[in-house]
Amino acid sequence: MKHDDIHALARRIAGDTFVSLHQIRRGGNNQLYRLETTAGPKALKCYRQASQDPRNRQGRETCALHFFARHGLTQAPRLLDQDRHQGWSLLEWVEGVPVQKIAPQDVDQALATIESLYQAGLVTVDHDLPEATDAVLSGQNLTDTIERRHDRLKASFDQHPELAHLIQGRVLPFYHEKNAAAREAFKRAGIDWATPLPKNFRLPSPSDFGLHNALRQSDGRLIFLDFEYFGWDDPVKLASDMALHPGMDLACLYQQSYHQSDQQPVQHGATAEQLLQGFHRIFHGDPLFSQRLESLFPLFGVVWIYILLNEFRSEGWQQRAFANDQQNQTQACRLQMLKALRLMDQLEKETLLKPCTTPLTP
Repeated sequence: MKHDDIHALARRIAGDTFVSLHQIRRGGNNQLYRLETTAGPKALKCYRQASQDPRNRQGRETCALHFFARHGLTQAPRLLDQDRHQGWSLLEWVEGVPVQKIAPQDVDQALATIESLYQAGLVTVDHDLPEATDAVLSGQNLTDTIERRHDRLKASFDQHPELAHLIQGRVLPFYHEKNAAAREAFKRAGIDWATPLPKNFRLPSPSDFGLHNALRQSDGRLIFLDFEYFGWDDPVKLASDMALHPGMDLACLYQQSYHQSDQQPVQHGATAEQLLQGFHRIFHGDPLFSQRLESLFPLFGVVWIYILLNEFRSEGWQQRAFANDQQNQTQACRLQMLKALRLMDQLEKETLLKPCTTPLTP
């Protein structure tokens, strides 16, 4: 929606209580506004609706916020109103600041939220909850995701030789090696590569979840935002994504240039090891959690290589341009390439995940 349309929408939503409207964030997938009313501020979120992207981001987030509310979980804002046809939601306004310095207690709060979601999932009657966007419930799901992303990216190889060199020279050989190793580990355990994870081991996953999507309130409590990919998933995917996500920055992979508007790298005292130990504790009842994580983690790393290089695709750049019309594609691609190279180095050195000493058994 255009600015004038959103302003008119805000006036209609607030009615006589309308005071003002201020844009807070323009992202690739949504725009966020602070709607001032005589009854207090509210958050107006307008979702990008693209014909080439059939994912229902607003529907997923609505489902997530209803799930939080039904189970008495207060780590997310309340949904006040919405219009799915026009693509907007009105949310409780959360006072807080972005997490700039990640401390161990912040990771503990994120883990506590995940544990609460897992426990709620064990007793939920919400059988209509969808699978998460790009859910990975089997090894086959994961390799399908990688190959689908590769097929989309390879159309850019001719225009970007450095991209082709990285993918063909390093990423694909690494992928084939780790894919074969993971398949062999599953075979030794008697697990079919394509068999979905049993439902009792799945998590109602917030998916794109972490401290990059959180606000710290004045008392130190974190409120988590953006649940546009919510649904059932293997917690191994969430653990891997949180450890690898550049916004979490737990492995010190992306300290340079990730936050393009910042002059200083994010500082933190938390580690990926703390995060992954927390996942091991929460999902200790899943006898193969640790082994699945060890086998599949390198493949999730490959997924993140492709995510980081998304700006090389015309569709990926259109999404970035929607977030910031002033960005230069050449510069953005160069920065993303640097991050992808750093991650590739770490994956090849196997420094991101300590090997599991327990053998993979049925």
